Amino acid sequence: MDHLAAGAECQLTTLVAPAGWGKTTLLASWQRSGNPPAPVAWVRLDRRYDAAGFWRHVAAALADAIGRLDDAVTERTAWTPAAILTEFDSRAVLIVDDCHHLASAEVWSGMDELLTSQPRGLHLVLSGRSPPRVALHGLRAADELTELGTAELAFSVADVTEMFGEYGIDTPRTRLAELVAQLEGWPAGLRLAARRAPSHSDPAAVADLAEPY
Repeated sequence: MDHLAAGAECQLTTLVAPAGWGKTTLLASWQRSGNPPAPVAWVRLDRRYDAAGFWRHVAAALADAIGRLDDAVTERTAWTPAAILTEFDSRAVLIVDDCHHLASAEVWSGMDELLTSQPRGLHLVLSGRSPPRVALHGLRAADELTELGTAELAFSVADVTEMFGEYGIDTPRTRLAELVAQLEGWPAGLRLAARRAPSHSDPAAVADLAEPY
């Protein structure tokens, strides 16, 4: 979560990794920790949206997060990036999760517009399985971008030692290091290995727990 906390000082954080790398889990843990610097508006995408539907979704999430339930917000039906910037000037963290579902070029163009005119109080987090289709070079050059991926999401030996301990399994650290190396820190595979360990004939034989991953 330290990476997310540091990234909150920038305009944009991107979190890009395949399925099973714990992107949503990390973001939810960060939100529950109370560490985000502002109220969190979370847009979870489970399907494809057109531009109108997407920005309505964003407006509803921001309104809920910062408590903007006045008529100007609740009675508005058409939302655009410009309208979002006009109506929501309070500090907020806007998370767009599973943004690989966004196929509309119009939505991504609007996201660029949002980033170009973004007030200092708004921090945007784009999380998904593929890189977001926004212009990153300018933000990168201005040091306004934090990019997180599998290297930051990978479990360490210390993480796995703690996880196996929660299952009451005392496994030599060297064996766990082998497992972490075998799975390249992949969180989903390591969690499954920990769950499998109690029923394994030899829980200490951790290399076998990774099969057939």
